Amino acid sequence: MAAPGGPARRAGVNSLGLGGTNAHVIVEEAPVVEPVAEPAGDRRPLHLLPLSARSPRALDAAAARLADGLRPAGAPLGDVAWTLQTGRRAFPHRAFVVAADRDQAIAALTDGPHGAATGAGTGGGAPPDPAFLFPGQGGQHVGMARDLYEHEPVFRAEIDHCAELALPALGLDLRDVLYPRGPARDRTAEQAMASMRIAQPALFAVEYALARLWRSWGVRPGVVAGHSLGAYAAATIAGVLEVADALHLVLERGRLLESLPDGAMLAVPLPERELLPRLGDRLSIAAINGPAQCVVAGHALDVAALRRRLATDGVDGRVLRISAAAHSFLVEPVVAEFERAVARVRLTPPSLPWVSDRTGALVTAEQACDPAYWGAHLRHTVRFSDALATLLGRPETGPLLEIGPGRTLGTLARRHPAADAGRLVLPSLPHPSEADGGARAMLTAAWLWQTGVEIDWPALHDGEPRRRTPLPTYPFERRPFRLDPPAAPPPLQAVRSAPEPEPQPDPEPEPARPETEAGMDGTRRVVAHAFATVLGMDGIGPHDDFFELGGDSLVAAQALAMIREATGRALTARALFRAPTVARLARLLDTEHLDTERLDTERLDTERPAS
Repeated sequence: MAAPGGPARRAGVNSLGLGGTNAHVIVEEAPVVEPVAEPAGDRRPLHLLPLSARSPRALDAAAARLADGLRPAGAPLGDVAWTLQTGRRAFPHRAFVVAADRDQAIAALTDGPHGAATGAGTGGGAPPDPAFLFPGQGGQHVGMARDLYEHEPVFRAEIDHCAELALPALGLDLRDVLYPRGPARDRTAEQAMASMRIAQPALFAVEYALARLWRSWGVRPGVVAGHSLGAYAAATIAGVLEVADALHLVLERGRLLESLPDGAMLAVPLPERELLPRLGDRLSIAAINGPAQCVVAGHALDVAALRRRLATDGVDGRVLRISAAAHSFLVEPVVAEFERAVARVRLTPPSLPWVSDRTGALVTAEQACDPAYWGAHLRHTVRFSDALATLLGRPETGPLLEIGPGRTLGTLARRHPAADAGRLVLPSLPHPSEADGGARAMLTAAWLWQTGVEIDWPALHDGEPRRRTPLPTYPFERRPFRLDPPAAPPPLQAVRSAPEPEPQPDPEPEPARPETEAGMDGTRRVVAHAFATVLGMDGIGPHDDFFELGGDSLVAAQALAMIREATGRALTARALFRAPTVARLARLLDTEHLDTERLDTERLDTERPAS
């Protein structure tokens, strides 16, 4: 080794082959790498550790090896993640762990990482690109995507840009509404977020910034669709609008809707044909989100009267957190003014497929560039159920990725008649009642990678100094293939006998089927039975996520009621958001002292289709 501060040592290796092959190579000693602690400026509090193997058995062994390798103090967890992401080949069987520190990573690897996918990235080419779904107003809340704003430079830069663009028109900084500091500012921000004029640009900014973040990570949409207000973010990502023009239209839209008479919107679990005769002339169907999921809009008093009439018939209508009757006859006085605003901005044909929530079909170049299309979009019914039918019917549509707060559109997609069981539907951001914060986007990236979607791993660490670190190697499944010595020549009369079959290696055992309700006992079985009953499916496993299987706040209440009846213990709906799997909810029931008060009726609004 060279002296400290001295020149690196080098050597020449010469090889002269007898046949005339001459080679010479110069080698130099490796640079000294000083051990470092976890960087103090690490911007991201969570790290994604991907694992892959050629078989389920090898994947389990890889997880166990990595857990053992992390137990001694060593390289920062960020360097471990970097090494696994950029230094290992991805095989078909994949799993992952998202953790904040080594202890969390070891615990997750020991308990079993998120389940393995078979055949990811195989089968003759890359999987289809995801579909980006942009929700409308209703799921917005103060603090949405705060963790991403604090830790992801791409997301923060886009939010800052939108806030600066909106400042002259709004007279306030959107960042003060989205990410206030202190209880007093929180209350002021909540009041501002209730305004159409402010809530709509705030939601657009978050959706646009989130889409840009996904694209920076290498996740690019193959098709886009939006629900009402979400159509503006979809059009921007599709190249129809520049972000400044889109934000200008969103600001105009919010201003015009807020200028209308007091309105309200009501979600009604009835099909269009049964709902229309109940409306009369003073109410409109604002949205059709599924075969039996509609939204009614009109004057607040008329909406309240309809809700009472529906209740007498046993139909539970839910008032949405929207103060204007968008997509109703009340919008007609402002349609012409909005079309004039659209005519003043530059519109270009879509650069990628964009499914219309107005018609349910792909948006044509003529429609995208026609102000009348945008005026009709503001006034007429949102036909998102038709848009989902188009999306789900396209063979080139990949996983569905919701680009906004909550799971509203994902839940609608899972319940749609055209949805297939194998379709991956993922949220990007948590509902405000969920406790995973910024982990959701990282988890979603991992689920996408698990199904074969390529992630740009270096971009995930852009701006962070990372280095490779030694980690446990691949767990090769070695099997002997012994060649026995030849036997003595057989007697002459045996030459014509049938040859002995050649020895064959033992077949690899089939992987064990995951534990389901039938194989559980105690509290787990009670929870699994409740999940299976309300979701209408069999084979619920201990690690199946209630919400990822299509659950929402309504069926959650039914499941918790069944659990309370069977165990005598009451859980709030918030507890199910904290512990959404069978195993975690059962553990919560078994280990915590739970009150037996009535089921918390807090509103989770996980299914808020909006304007």
